[in-house]
Amino acid sequence: MGVYLLINKIVCGDFLAFQYYESISPWWQTTQWLGRTVAQQWEMALAYPGLAKWIYWPQLAIYFIAAALLFAGWRRRLDTAYVLHGTAYLGMCYTASWLISGGRYMLGCIPVYLCVGSLDKKWLRYGFLAGEAAFMLLCSCWFMQGQAIM
Repeated sequence: MGVYLLINKIVCGDFLAFQYYESISPWWQTTQWLGRTVAQQWEMALAYPGLAKWIYWPQLAIYFIAAALLFAGWRRRLDTAYVLHGTAYLGMCYTASWLISGGRYMLGCIPVYLCVGSLDKKWLRYGFLAGEAAFMLLCSCWFMQGQAIM
């Protein structure tokens, strides 16, 4: 991260120059409250039903599943640092005003996977594993068809 910020400073004269470039066309990316992003995804899913199944519903589902898993990890007394890191990561991913690839970002959230591992019921852990595998297979098929998955 430090190297990236230094490159911004060298090339553009400002450590945070990337914020300007993300806020203009074509990204229009800014930071907003997490709840606003979730509400925006809901509104876009309703407004664009053709894209909803590829983009908006999965991103909403992943958000709530990750939040539930982090809560379960906290209840199971998983190391507090993992739960706090995962919660901060989830929050940072979903504060982007134009949520692009929310699901992909969440794949990097190792604490969520640790929370799955902390679940007592074996069938629930295997259910998450099977669900994740099925979702990845489905997304792979959609990608190969040229669908607009993010």
